[in-house]
Amino acid sequence: MGVSMSTARRWVERWELQQQRYAVDRETRFTVITDVVEEVVVQDVVRDAAGDRAENAAGDPAHGVAQDAAQDAAGEHGRPLLLDLGCGPGSLAARLAARLPHAEIVAVDMDPLLLELGRTHRPDAARYVDAVIGA
Repeated sequence: MGVSMSTARRWVERWELQQQRYAVDRETRFTVITDVVEEVVVQDVVRDAAGDRAENAAGDPAHGVAQDAAQDAAGEHGRPLLLDLGCGPGSLAARLAARLPHAEIVAVDMDPLLLELGRTHRPDAARYVDAVIGA
């Protein structure tokens, strides 16, 4: 499709204004959503790390310490995967990416224009996927 960066920026700004008219508390909602997602992701990471360390403690302590260090260095605990279904041009995905920069964010929508605007305006926020949800 190919949209210039300046065109994408203008269209996304218009989209944001239009959406704000329908949901006057939109930013508050986005803040609450990102707060909850961040809390859940952080709890999962802490719980996974604690579980791995407990498993290691049952075996060879030296092996457990070395394995922990290797996993921490390599990031083997994995990146949290977040899905933004019905993402539009990536408004929520961008906010999630700012709050959770190590998360992998997949933004899904069925509108190719909105996805292209997101890909162009916020290319690093998410991986944008064209799909029909609920089909």
